[in-house]
Amino acid sequence: MLQKLCLVIAFALLAVACSPKSEKGKWTEKDKETFKKSCVDEYDKAKEDERKALKALGIGDKADFSQMCDCLLKNAEPMYLPDEINKNKEEQDKLSQKCFGELLGEKGAWKPKFKSMIQGFMEDDAKESFEKASEEEKELYKSFVECTIGKLEKEIDPKEFFNADKKNEILSNAFHKAGEECGIELHLGMELLKAIMSQNIDTE
Repeated sequence: MLQKLCLVIAFALLAVACSPKSEKGKWTEKDKETFKKSCVDEYDKAKEDERKALKALGIGDKADFSQMCDCLLKNAEPMYLPDEINKNKEEQDKLSQKCFGELLGEKGAWKPKFKSMIQGFMEDDAKESFEKASEEEKELYKSFVECTIGKLEKEIDPKEFFNADKKNEILSNAFHKAGEECGIELHLGMELLKAIMSQNIDTE
């Protein structure tokens, strides 16, 4: 998904023409405005699968995407001319991951947006299993979610979460470890705990 997002951003960056007056660390206002507008406009052009990928990355709407563009501009200006970043895919990835960190937090200090995203994954995946649950079981599950997120926050860096090759394995292992610990701490019955732990978080 990170690769999809970088493609979206790359199209935005390619649209920026470097003014002769811009320098590293000192872009003209015109180039800054062009960079920002070109970047934000790409959200409107994104296809459905790209929008879905962005949402799964915690960028749920145009306002979120605009924040990402602000971060990219802030970090690109000191290091590049407006059109140079397109020439280096590795640097695009580094800038994107740095901005994910600013937008979503880091290990031990998740931003509310990232916490809400993980909470949404957990609640969506458990929805069918808990449709017939009692109010007591539902309250227990809310406590379980809060406990699990608290433990996951200490183990997962949001930037690592977006590594497409490792994301599912990282989250699955951490989720089951945290879930087992929270189940014991909350004194959940074995049947309820098994029902909870049987859920597979789908972040696609």
